[in-house]
Amino acid sequence: QTEHQFSKRVRASNFTREKSRTHMRQAFQSVVSQKRFQDHTLGIEATLQGDQVKRYGELGELPVESLGSIGTAIQDEWFLTSNLELRSKLYGEFHNTFDQGWVAQSGISWYATPQLTWRADISRTRRTPGIEELYLFFDHSELGYQTTGNTELQPEILHSFRLSGVWTSAEDRVGFE
Repeated sequence: QTEHQFSKRVRASNFTREKSRTHMRQAFQSVVSQKRFQDHTLGIEATLQGDQVKRYGELGELPVESLGSIGTAIQDEWFLTSNLELRSKLYGEFHNTFDQGWVAQSGISWYATPQLTWRADISRTRRTPGIEELYLFFDHSELGYQTTGNTELQPEILHSFRLSGVWTSAEDRVGFE
């Protein structure tokens, strides 16, 4: 759990007044369970996240805003041969503001030598806007502006493909990807 609190004070006519105050809380918990079988490892993950922001400015107190999500994932790693590994993961999330979404990842690794590994990965990810992006409030009206979050933001979807080679020294002290 993390908490952030910041406030801004201004000085005018020899007295100081509070200009704005923001208090944010965030809690995140993830629980993972893995079971290793003879030729694969199965993993299950559950996540829970909550965010809250309270804001106050010269114009008064703004509504308290909260975000929350709960998710679950299943991941499997198959050891097809002694030098070939296949990975896949599917993650589903339910969000109180952005409904449900999912993430999928899959990859394969070939251990060509003890020091050289070739990898290929493909994924679809989803990033939801954070509470600061949505509800930021910074009152700087004495200079002519206020900064506020954008409540119209929507989740971003990214599709990616990665091909890489990984080399490590025989002592596993130095590596490059």
